[in-house]
Amino acid sequence: MEYHEKFMKEYGSIFQVHGLLGEKQIFTSDCAAISTILNDSDTFRHTEEYDTIATLIFGPGIIGAQGRQHKRLRRMLNPIFSSHNIRELTGVFFSIAHKLRDCLEGELPPDAEREINILEWTSRAALDLIGIGGAGYRFGALDGSKNAYTTAAKGLLPTLTSLTPIVPLLPYLHHLGPSQLRRFLVRFVPWPAVQRFRRIIDVMDRTAWSVYRDKKRKVREKVAVGESEGGGRDVISLAIAANENADVDSRLTDEELAAQMGGLIFAGLDTTSGALCRTLQVLSTRPDLQRRLRAEIADAKQTRGVEHGHLDYETLHGLRCLGAVCQEVLRLYPPVTWFDRTSHVDISIPLASPLTTSTGKQATSVPVLKGTTVIMSVHGVNRDKALWGADAEEFNIDRWLLPERAERRGGVKVPSVWSSLLSFGAGPRACIGFRYALLELKVVLSVLIESFEFSPTGKTVEWSLSFTQSPHVKGEDAPGMPLLVRRRAVEG
Repeated sequence: MEYHEKFMKEYGSIFQVHGLLGEKQIFTSDCAAISTILNDSDTFRHTEEYDTIATLIFGPGIIGAQGRQHKRLRRMLNPIFSSHNIRELTGVFFSIAHKLRDCLEGELPPDAEREINILEWTSRAALDLIGIGGAGYRFGALDGSKNAYTTAAKGLLPTLTSLTPIVPLLPYLHHLGPSQLRRFLVRFVPWPAVQRFRRIIDVMDRTAWSVYRDKKRKVREKVAVGESEGGGRDVISLAIAANENADVDSRLTDEELAAQMGGLIFAGLDTTSGALCRTLQVLSTRPDLQRRLRAEIADAKQTRGVEHGHLDYETLHGLRCLGAVCQEVLRLYPPVTWFDRTSHVDISIPLASPLTTSTGKQATSVPVLKGTTVIMSVHGVNRDKALWGADAEEFNIDRWLLPERAERRGGVKVPSVWSSLLSFGAGPRACIGFRYALLELKVVLSVLIESFEFSPTGKTVEWSLSFTQSPHVKGEDAPGMPLLVRRRAVEG
């Protein structure tokens, strides 16, 4: 990411780079170019490497689906992630956040602060949040339960990262017949990382099918809401119910529905835990902002008459300071820092900022040849000074609270599904679960900030980039985010 920043400062918002095998690629943070690419999913598709990995891991799920199959899945799943349905998960999320609070309190002495690896606990909470809210399945991560799926889910991204050297070879595997055959052939690859990858996939696949069959049975038998984790409002249960009521021609197969569980957990686990960690890290250096958040939460609770309960969905999203903190963290530190797509035709894409060619001419568009991969920088768009002002690289929540904030920044429309940020993508393949993710983030933060005071340890924490960003203490290999945590003193 650092060399991309260096190139953007030197060459501007669009330039040519070379891939792992020397192939020409285009790197851009130009909003018009990115908008064109992300909104034309027929012309600009995921790379073959992505398709192969997604199919191997998730089968026919929405993460790896293309073309008509993706449209079918999206048409069925979009209503499941509506504000109405996500609102119903508020109580579920608060119960998990309260469990996280209780776990942290159990780690702390009565009247002193202690260093805690916050990443460990946000990862556990994220798994329970996506497990119960997404699949109606209790992993028991916050209870310390050890199960095969928890281990597999936590090991997926590190294992994928270790396979980076063979990623360019994956498209050849993609052409070796159906996914079942490819999974069978992988058993004979004599490389420990590949076998570790295979075992992880097998565990995730078996668990997904077990959960799916149980959910389908409960939906068909109309099992009482109280007997189902998540109150029967989890994403998978809602998808099964919607599918049962759909026209025969529109229905998804069992394979397509079962495949959604792995995709939900993959998309929501490390991104959620990372966003929570990053926000707490930022707040740990800003005690005044922590106090401001606590006051806002306390005022809202008093107004709603729920001093000893939790806020409802609308009130939580109406907390302007909390909302601005989430917006600013996701602007400066998006969990996913880039997207890539490959053009399947020769095409010209427009530019918001004209490009000066080597001959000195101004170009308002650039040609993209068939087979060219375009890397789109979320980080670059979210920190573009032309869009966000001279303080674009600084943390400043007031940029979201000032009344003059405009959706069109510098006359340029940012491709986005939320808050004029590229953090959740844009177009037909934008993050389907962004409302889910925002509710998770706000619920957990509201509970933790209300209950604890956070401060830095003095240790240097670096963020490494794989598929998402992950923190670790400088000089240490294992991921981690140490913070000093203290029970908040009760006032009055």
